[in-house]
Amino acid sequence: MNKWKIASFALLGGWLLTLAGGAYLVIDHAVTIGYMKDGYADCEAHRDFLHTLIKGRLSRADIAAAAGSVKWRSDGWQEQTVTKDMVHIQYDQDGRYLSSTFGASTAGPR
Repeated sequence: MNKWKIASFALLGGWLLTLAGGAYLVIDHAVTIGYMKDGYADCEAHRDFLHTLIKGRLSRADIAAAAGSVKWRSDGWQEQTVTKDMVHIQYDQDGRYLSSTFGASTAGPR
């Protein structure tokens, strides 16, 4: 067989493997984003559910007592304690929890 034919078939095989790898990467990325969106939706639903449960039931003293026990992982590795400076909490006229904001996440009236 001619050396040119062997080289062309080898290049064709490499090109087909490249196309298959690219297709795999696109599909894998799409599936990952789909599951990520489900995770965010679950997290937001859970946050809104908890907000509904505690609205008007927690006082400033309750929140201040619990503030040091909450941990937060920003990148999956470094853990830090959530401080009162990181969370913006609104209270009603009786001093009970009304809504809160932590980073880009808001629980409460929008």
